[in-house]
Amino acid sequence: MKDKIEIEIENNNLETAKKAITDLEKSAIIEKSEYLRTKLLEKINRYKNLYSAKISIKTNNLEQKECFSFSSNDLFAVHDYLEYFDFTNQSFLFEKIYNKGEINNCKACIFEDLEILESLVIDNCNNCTIKCKTKQLRIRNSINIKIELFTEAGVSLENSSQITVKELLSIKGKQITENEKKMNNFYKINDFSCPFKTQNYNIL
Repeated sequence: MKDKIEIEIENNNLETAKKAITDLEKSAIIEKSEYLRTKLLEKINRYKNLYSAKISIKTNNLEQKECFSFSSNDLFAVHDYLEYFDFTNQSFLFEKIYNKGEINNCKACIFEDLEILESLVIDNCNNCTIKCKTKQLRIRNSINIKIELFTEAGVSLENSSQITVKELLSIKGKQITENEKKMNNFYKINDFSCPFKTQNYNIL
């Protein structure tokens, strides 16, 4: 039996179908169960293929299919865990979104557009630059870390120094909205090594 979105596509109610697919993608982002998220992404992929097969755009009297295909690098393809260990003098640009992440024992590395839904841990790193959006950030045993950051829960420092934090203004080519800016607690830093002073970090 066809479901509502399939019926909308079949009946050429393409704007309604597209909105429903987009809403499903948003649900996939916040779904915590990897199994349910995978099922959602499979369903989204099927809907997009049906949509792409249905819709056409006439330009200069030529019929062209509208691109609405799913790929593994789609921003809505949420992956469970990111792990980066033992890199030196490397640069990384992230297209995917992850539930959780850990960067460990990296030196002189650049991490751009890193988006973590839950928590990111930076451990035993030195002289790294990071641009990230995450719910919670923990920095342990690290020195000289520069971070452009969005975080709702703030930052926890443990045995770390020369940490520079500034507000994240954009991620993956998209500006941080005014509502998101109000939720950004990048300046709330809890230094367990030195709770009554700010000598280990600097907020720009």
